[in-house]
Amino acid sequence: GEVSTLPPAAPSLPASPELNGADIRRGTVEDLSDGTLAEFPSFEPPFCVQELALARNRLTSLAGVEALRFLTVLDISGNELSALNGLAGLPIRVLDVSGNKLTSLDGIEDCKMLVALAASGNRLTNLAPISGAAHPSLEQIFAKDNNIAADTALDVLRELPQLRTVDFRGNPLTEEEHYVHWVLHRAAHITSLDGEDVTVIAKVDAMNHFQPPLDHMLQP
Repeated sequence: GEVSTLPPAAPSLPASPELNGADIRRGTVEDLSDGTLAEFPSFEPPFCVQELALARNRLTSLAGVEALRFLTVLDISGNELSALNGLAGLPIRVLDVSGNKLTSLDGIEDCKMLVALAASGNRLTNLAPISGAAHPSLEQIFAKDNNIAADTALDVLRELPQLRTVDFRGNPLTEEEHYVHWVLHRAAHITSLDGEDVTVIAKVDAMNHFQPPLDHMLQP
């Protein structure tokens, strides 16, 4: 998977390189990565698993995840998932769905506590249904190597007050001439874009691109 600088995951849970650092609480950890699981594993009651790694298996469905009512960290990167079902009501803070076959993020709208999302290496064309109302605490979005091409896909960034890190490298959108301006115009509050720190100068440039300085406007 991929996760980068949220506060440190439990050492026994191999968090993706991008989300590695997400602010999570220690709890019961289950690491079932690098296996041949084709179905979501079953757990014995009382279902106290808080951190679960199922990276690099053969999962095509999340049926059964809904039983894990205490789950805060879920790494399901490198599987064969085409949909995200069963996440409603789970207290997930760190979610890694990188390297699957997702064409949308439908299913995460009910992850109200989400802080970090890694969704690189899928087939996404936008970030829906991420929204400020559904994800007020979201700080990090990693969506590299997808099919995001329209700048309107970035509109949601302005709705996320806690957002600090976004990464869209490897998307068609990043090849557009004013890509950086588009992002920073919508989300001047971010501090990292595509693996680079965002400078004050870059933010001013973006602001001036869409709102020319007043002295220019006053010239005859």
